[in-house]
Amino acid sequence: LMLSHRFLIPLSVFLAVLPARADLTLVLGESAGEGPTHQVHVKTGKVSVANALDRKLLVFDAASDTAVVVDHARKEVTELSREALERLVASMVDTRKRYLAGLEERLDELSQKDQDRLREVMDWLHLSTEPRGSAAPAALEFQKTGGQVEFQGKAGKKAVVRQDGEPWGTAVTADRETLGISEEDFSALREFQQWVDDTTRGLPGEVQAQFGEVQLVTPAGELLLRIQEKAASVESGDRPGLTQEVLRMDGEAVEDGWFAIPEDFTRMSLYAIPEPDSGRAEKAGNVSEK
Repeated sequence: LMLSHRFLIPLSVFLAVLPARADLTLVLGESAGEGPTHQVHVKTGKVSVANALDRKLLVFDAASDTAVVVDHARKEVTELSREALERLVASMVDTRKRYLAGLEERLDELSQKDQDRLREVMDWLHLSTEPRGSAAPAALEFQKTGGQVEFQGKAGKKAVVRQDGEPWGTAVTADRETLGISEEDFSALREFQQWVDDTTRGLPGEVQAQFGEVQLVTPAGELLLRIQEKAASVESGDRPGLTQEVLRMDGEAVEDGWFAIPEDFTRMSLYAIPEPDSGRAEKAGNVSEK
């Protein structure tokens, strides 16, 4: 499942008090943007995230602490796990280092100007294979300001968001009780957040970017209603500041199909990726160093 780069999933609700065991359907996006980007369903300990860009579902089961990607277009099911992702990353790094070694052999055939340009690309490729390289962001921190704001009929709490101790943006949060979310649904969201954090921690930034910056619950145990990145924290010419919030929610019963794993879909596995040749990768090394 490809979540948009640096996309934060602010899981909350419409802020009407719900029945204790109501299912949740959350439509997420930017109110001033191009509309919904994701739809999240929560039911009996399971979380399903649908991407507006494709027909893939990320389905998480809190009871077994497992997740799969259901690709309805290809009729495939792929299990996601820390072990499988580590093997995928190892294969990526091995392939990239061998590719870089091949580029190094061609440097002498290029002009000095072209060599310098190619080395810049090679250095970036090396950086992207490091555990915290290439857009692997530090965790966001939320600091309450003491202020409140009305959000869709309920009182939300204002917060300043920081990254690496520096101002990043602002947020609005609320606790589970204020929002009327059942303890079961809240626990599922919290465990899904923990699964994403544990699964992606320390992986190369480009792999982490496939998940986006998933933030469902703040470290203080409150749900995000809205999060907004300050434009000043965005590099010039890169992209506008991020704003994400809940666009719509309903507490109607969620169909089981959102969590179903079709029996006739082909089972795929990241474990099918060949083990990397560690000896060959070590010989390649950081060949772009001058």
